[in-house]
Amino acid sequence: MKLKSLMMAATGAILLLTTVSCKKDNDGSGGGLRADDLPAGKGVIEFKTSRDFGGLTYFKTNMTDLSVVTTNTMAGTDLYTITAFRQEGTSFGQAQFTMNVSPLGANTSAGSLTGAFGGSGGVIGTLLINNGSLGSTNSFAGVDGGNITITKLTDEVIEGTFSCTVENNTTMQTMDVTEGKFAARF
Repeated sequence: MKLKSLMMAATGAILLLTTVSCKKDNDGSGGGLRADDLPAGKGVIEFKTSRDFGGLTYFKTNMTDLSVVTTNTMAGTDLYTITAFRQEGTSFGQAQFTMNVSPLGANTSAGSLTGAFGGSGGVIGTLLINNGSLGSTNSFAGVDGGNITITKLTDEVIEGTFSCTVENNTTMQTMDVTEGKFAARF
């Protein structure tokens, strides 16, 4: 009986040791989200909101397999779009984050790239979000103001942080979006 108990304890210890990860969760780039960990064509977005938004005060991608990442060139800028989804019970959310980055071929080899929502300059952002029960519409769009910081941009990935104010085009209510993070692999 003692031998059986010792063998079970040893097996449990081995399983515990083999399932504990020593991988660093946050290397400081992209605010903790890592594009290097994503499959090609996939992305993630997360942020907090200043008030209840479809029953929640946050958005965090949990349906990465449905996410879509596109890259295009338009009017002399590189255009990056991440469309991400989340679902919790009957609550469904979608976020679409688009960044126009210039000049063509810009990257972060010399440091982070910064910009704003609805402004002009090297990085211009747009955020469209919808969050609520399945079948409902609770949509907001990014308006002037806010900041975007691209901490990593290569030929394969983009990562960074953002904050902005969004507005519901029907009710004209505004809401602050804070602690925004994004990561995508092209």
